[in-house]
Amino acid sequence: LRAHLDAGADHVCVQGVPSDSALEVYRAVAPNRGAVTRS
Repeated sequence: LRAHLDAGADHVCVQGVPSDSALEVYRAVAPNRGAVTRS
C-alpha cells in the first residue's frame, strides 16, 4: 500500500488499493483526514 500525504492537506491519495474495504480501513485508522480517494 502506497499513500501520499501532503503535510498541510486534508486530502489523501492512496494508490494500489485492492478494494473499497481497504479504503474503509484506511479511513478508520485516519479519521482526522478529510478525504481518502483512489488515484
